Amino acid sequence: MLNMMKVKHLLYLPILIVLLVLGANTELHAQKKKKKSSKVDEYFDESGGLIHRLWFGGSINPNFRSFNGVTEVFLGISPMVGVKILENDDRFSIGPRVSLTYQYIRFPVAANQVQVTNILSYSVGAFARYKVLPRIFPHAEIEFENIGFPDGANGIGRVRRENLYVGAGYNSGGLLGYEVLVLYNLNVPNNSLQSPFDIRFGLTYKF
Repeated sequence: MLNMMKVKHLLYLPILIVLLVLGANTELHAQKKKKKSSKVDEYFDESGGLIHRLWFGGSINPNFRSFNGVTEVFLGISPMVGVKILENDDRFSIGPRVSLTYQYIRFPVAANQVQVTNILSYSVGAFARYKVLPRIFPHAEIEFENIGFPDGANGIGRVRRENLYVGAGYNSGGLLGYEVLVLYNLNVPNNSLQSPFDIRFGLTYKF
């Protein structure tokens, strides 16, 4: 009888081992999942993760001019998002910047006749900046630009260009601040009438 009981217990042993292995694997998987979730939560946690290191900026650029019967209206918007890539140091930022410009042109083509042209130009780019002082920073940026212009033969012509800006800026600081940048475009073509200098005014949040 005793031997029979031992045999029965030995039969239960493999089942017990399987249950223990399954239980250990389940616990290990749960711990890994918990660690992974905690890492993700930590990364996106506003107290010290990615969201906490984001800042936002941009500008709106309206303009109007009229000469020799030609009227031009410009309206541009240029949002940007920066990431303070060093966890314990907010001085170095990188991020994307985009720009969208609408241009309305009204000009005479004959007696009592005018032509209206609507042009949309845009650009995408990436920038990097570093606060050498609390409110002063050098700024470098590469931009891919698609510019529209009135073309008498085809209506609207387009020019694609790569711009490379270097310069510096001033930011007022604080949660909501303003900034001024003076940049120089190293890629302005030699035959272009455009000034290589680009002066920007904008607002920032949490910079």
